[in-house]
Amino acid sequence: RDWHYLVPDEAGLNRQVLVPRGEFVSVKVASKLMRQLQDPLMLSTGSLPGWCADLVLGCNFLFPIECREFYTGCTAFGISRALHS
Repeated sequence: RDWHYLVPDEAGLNRQVLVPRGEFVSVKVASKLMRQLQDPLMLSTGSLPGWCADLVLGCNFLFPIECREFYTGCTAFGISRALHS
């Protein structure tokens, strides 16, 4: 997205987005993450599967912003706040 800062502007260089960001969002993976985050037992014991953190931190483009915000709210602010959301 910011590669144009590295490449000087050449005459006739067309800088169109080749693939929209929405194409990378995975609805199935996002819904699976949301199911994990809505399980009170998982949240209260702190036993979310490792893939949740791995994918959200490493491949955040797979998830819509609402899903990433919900993940942050459930994991970053303590158990009591996670259970109230």
